[in-house]
Amino acid sequence: MKEYLIVDPGEPPEGKSRGYLAQLVLYRLQPDSNYVRVEGEGDDPNMEVRSAVIGSVVRLKQDHPDDGPVFQWFDSNMGIWRDALGDKLRKSEEHGRTQTILTVVDHILSDEGAIDAIARHWHNFGVPGNTDDLLTAVLDNPAEWRGIFGITTESEEGGELNGEDHRSAL
Repeated sequence: MKEYLIVDPGEPPEGKSRGYLAQLVLYRLQPDSNYVRVEGEGDDPNMEVRSAVIGSVVRLKQDHPDDGPVFQWFDSNMGIWRDALGDKLRKSEEHGRTQTILTVVDHILSDEGAIDAIARHWHNFGVPGNTDDLLTAVLDNPAEWRGIFGITTESEEGGELNGEDHRSAL
């Protein structure tokens, strides 16, 4: 095992005790087979440390003294600190946005199968990041909705298996 991380969430406040005193302690395997504690980073080195194994900084974040600490990791691709609750909220917001977009498109298009086709396509290939542009394009030219959303006959029939690009046209 190259590293091991001890996550000590501390104790909740009790009586006059401030409580918590959470800390992260990371140990890394050295060439001599001994583990050495890795120095922490950031404003509070006991709450933030860089893991070579996961290639990211991890931390315990505690916004208020009465709250328990939250384990987070920095996602350099997204440029944000992530945690399990935040990921659930983002997924929920994305789902709500997707439903709103599909509802608007349903009001624009007269093709009864359009919403099912778009939803199936997004399920297979992911929701594009330019949905506002797609809505504008569909408003301007509703008859071209399949091309605008990147839906081909092959993609509806499972063409995702042949390596074709099925992204939206915009």
